[in-house]
Amino acid sequence: MINVTCARLLASLLVAGLVVGVAVSAPTAAQAAPSPVVPIVIVGQPTPIAGVNQGLPPLTPTQDYDAGLGLAGVITAYHDSGRYQSDQRAVAKAAQKFLRSWLRDECESPRRCDGRKPAAVFDIDDTLVDWYATYLSTGFVAVPSVMDNAAENCLTPAIVAVRKVLHDAQRRGVSVFLISGRPAPARAVTVACLNQLDIANWDGLILRDPAQYTLTAEQYKSAARAGIERRGYTIITSVGDQLSDMTGGHVVQGFRLPNPMYYIA
Repeated sequence: MINVTCARLLASLLVAGLVVGVAVSAPTAAQAAPSPVVPIVIVGQPTPIAGVNQGLPPLTPTQDYDAGLGLAGVITAYHDSGRYQSDQRAVAKAAQKFLRSWLRDECESPRRCDGRKPAAVFDIDDTLVDWYATYLSTGFVAVPSVMDNAAENCLTPAIVAVRKVLHDAQRRGVSVFLISGRPAPARAVTVACLNQLDIANWDGLILRDPAQYTLTAEQYKSAARAGIERRGYTIITSVGDQLSDMTGGHVVQGFRLPNPMYYIA
């Protein structure tokens, strides 16, 4: 079980967001067309990032935000229109296409990756598993007890489109690492849920140790990727729902999934 302290830390690390502006006049879920996957330009960042254009406020705030009840109607309309899921699939497809292209260009005979070990990095929350229903139940505000229950009972279903990218990478011989802002004491609960959701056989799961709790998400995650690189891997792509999942370098290309519920700096 996750104790109360860990639950509160998990909630604070998972939730704190910035709502995005989205069109709410989309057709039904079955008909919703995805937004185009376009470059996201952040001055001073070394990593190319691609994602859907959600009309975000400034992409470099220093504080975390959650959406809250005031914007619940916009978020639920985006989700219920089917556009949220279509945008997730579009970004996942772009990531998969890039991964395959990189492997073809860099690793096929006679180059054979030039001795490099290809790797892919995935965030967990709202990347591989979906917290939408949990946030909806709290009015898009972090409630530690609710987050605790959702984590312990694996109430966060898999985001199938991203799980497919992970499985495809594994089939192609790419090493897969999961880097999450969840605290280290949540490891057992996290692994059990991932296994239940057929998100398994990864090469590493990196969670925050207590000494890292004061780091920003960008500092923590870029350092984790640097550690993977020091082991001889080339990280082809990092897939996540926050810019901090891919800013700070140590990855060839980042792919940012939509997340209208919160922002983590």
